[in-house]
Amino acid sequence: MNLKLYILIFLFSFALFGASVDSLKIKLKSVEGIKRIEILNELAFNLWEENSTEAYQYAVEARDLSSKLSYRKGLAWAYNNIGLTNLKANKNKEAYSFLQKGLKIFTALKDTNGIATCYDNIGDTHRFRGSIDSALYYYKLSLPLFKKMGDRKGEAMAYSSIGLMYWRKGLNNEALNNFYISYVIRKELGLKLETAMSLNNIGTIYWRYANYEKALESYSESLRLREEINDEKGQIVSGSNIGLIFHKMKNYDKAETLYRTALSRSEKINFTFGKAYANHNLGLLFLDKKDYDRSIVFSKEAVKYYYDIHELNAVAHSLSYIGSAYAGKGDDQKAAEYFNAAIDTALKADDKFSLAITYQSFAKLNINRGETNEAEKYLQKAYEIAVKENLAELITEHFLNYSNLLQKKGDIAGAYNYYKKYIEAKDNLRLEQMNNDITNWQIKYETDKKESENQKLREENILKQTQFENQRNLNNLLFVILIVGVLTFAISILYIRLKRKTQQKIIEQKNELELLNKELALKNENLKEANHSKDKLFSIISHDLRSPFQSIIGLSDILHSERDKLTKEEISEFAGSINRSSKNLLTLTNNILEWSKMQLNKISVDKKELKLNEIFEQVILAYYPQASEKKITLEIISGKELKLISDVHLLSTVLRNLINNSIKFSKPGGRVKLGAVLKADFVDIFVEDNGIGLNEDDLPKIFDIKQNFSSAGTNNERGTGLGLIICKEFVETLNGKIIVKSKLGEGARFTVSIPLE
Repeated sequence: MNLKLYILIFLFSFALFGASVDSLKIKLKSVEGIKRIEILNELAFNLWEENSTEAYQYAVEARDLSSKLSYRKGLAWAYNNIGLTNLKANKNKEAYSFLQKGLKIFTALKDTNGIATCYDNIGDTHRFRGSIDSALYYYKLSLPLFKKMGDRKGEAMAYSSIGLMYWRKGLNNEALNNFYISYVIRKELGLKLETAMSLNNIGTIYWRYANYEKALESYSESLRLREEINDEKGQIVSGSNIGLIFHKMKNYDKAETLYRTALSRSEKINFTFGKAYANHNLGLLFLDKKDYDRSIVFSKEAVKYYYDIHELNAVAHSLSYIGSAYAGKGDDQKAAEYFNAAIDTALKADDKFSLAITYQSFAKLNINRGETNEAEKYLQKAYEIAVKENLAELITEHFLNYSNLLQKKGDIAGAYNYYKKYIEAKDNLRLEQMNNDITNWQIKYETDKKESENQKLREENILKQTQFENQRNLNNLLFVILIVGVLTFAISILYIRLKRKTQQKIIEQKNELELLNKELALKNENLKEANHSKDKLFSIISHDLRSPFQSIIGLSDILHSERDKLTKEEISEFAGSINRSSKNLLTLTNNILEWSKMQLNKISVDKKELKLNEIFEQVILAYYPQASEKKITLEIISGKELKLISDVHLLSTVLRNLINNSIKFSKPGGRVKLGAVLKADFVDIFVEDNGIGLNEDDLPKIFDIKQNFSSAGTNNERGTGLGLIICKEFVETLNGKIIVKSKLGEGARFTVSIPLE
């Protein structure tokens, strides 16, 4: 069910008009021939999303007139625009046919812009049909063409589309990389609307990673940009997306308030997609709360609105929710009726991804009804689609569903084997994402290192060229001296003056060369320091990251080889240890990546007004599950509302590391406090625990990277020792300071003092 919800986050997009439609219509009345064709095509392109019927009429007239005048470029653009209008009407096959006609002409004309545009639009036809790999193929074809033309807006669009396809395939890391590149380009171009859309996409990936703090940060920034440009529709969608975070965290009251606000605002401006999206989310919310009657009401409203805007894949999702609600009520006949309707709709939309998800939902109903043969049939259909489209998350979900099916049949051994496949596939996805993060950092490091080496070579070449030029000048000067020697005394005087000037110039060049040599020496020192940092990182990777992996592998080997001999309690204990090692591994990786940014000087400060209590709540919320697992109480020492001007990312990172550190070194039943005290122009933020504390001799070591100081937590949690080093560097970047007071066995208190402005 969660996968269905992910799809809808990406359904909303906006089109910008290249020129005023009204002004183009006025111009159209007074032009003929090729100029008329160009205006007809521009009108069709500007209108195809807002009014596809009118756009189709303009595109058909452009096609007929281009054929009459043998204007091939105009004919190609007309085919492209007819394809877009068919795409809007969910006539994907017709759209594909017209776009291919346009592409054929553009290719013959060697029109790079037209070819890139058709590739992108053909990719959309495959995307709406659910043919993910085909869509990805065409989007990748369009990207180098946009780059070749220097069309950075088109380049950003291609990266965004490629990211969307990776996201649909469950390859979240690749999706995030492409979304981020798109975001950077759009931000550089000052495209606030498109930047907000990229932030929305990035937030969705973090939401999928269950990193709700970063997801909220991205969604909130997207909302801020939409408010700046008075994009009310965008604000509505961003508000709904923020509601999804609270929904996922089971804060149903807050989520319902945000959904209902989005619905009310959508009804006020008659925003059809907003009404559909809000009703859809409310339907799912009440389904999760097991309030099946209200879930059915809202989901049916969503179906109605989605039909109005021809979003058939979204219709299929909402129909599936209705089926699940009826199944929850025990009305299996109604449930089957709506699941069948969802399947028919997904087939009509030719959306393989939506179809596979609906097959899985129908299979779950049949498993609960005991109709195992029917369930197996639908599971097999879903699995075939998932394998063909290489949808990693759906394949993983299949193993879990098939395990439940075999358990229902009484085949316990088979069910156990498929459950093992499910756990392995799920772990492989997580490990693949983590390995990709480390690999990407290494690639980035090596790229920066190579660029530094290339820069050094360029500087050496410049020096050599300067020396050569000086030698050549000197040779020319000697030749001039030989000629001047036979001339008059007056010319000799002129020669002497010229020689003095030349000598002065040589001295200046020598001084410049010495300065360049000093700069090169400094850069060589910096390069040595970078190599030292690299060695430090690889040492951490080879030692500290190896331990959690060894723990996971060792425990899973025992579970695999001794599964018939282990008790349920032992299996549960081993599974818990694997879970804790995996979480520890993720924390280690995040700290390594933050530290690597500091070494590459990629940390930038973006100060703005912050509400300290809000930041405290977000940090505590993020670590509540970890603290609950160790039965540790997290407490905010509330005072008056404090505001300051600072960088939210740097400050949040410091507080997360300090809270994580206190939980790590606190015993079960312990208490961690987070609070702040206002002092003149500074605010003192403190994190205090009653854990195991530190030896006084160890206090100076914890902030010094050269000491390589690290110790295990109360549950033998491992770390790299980078967390507190990151805290110190980030605090100093904010013009503050960090101090620690601790005694062995009496806990520790970290105090961060940063200026209010």
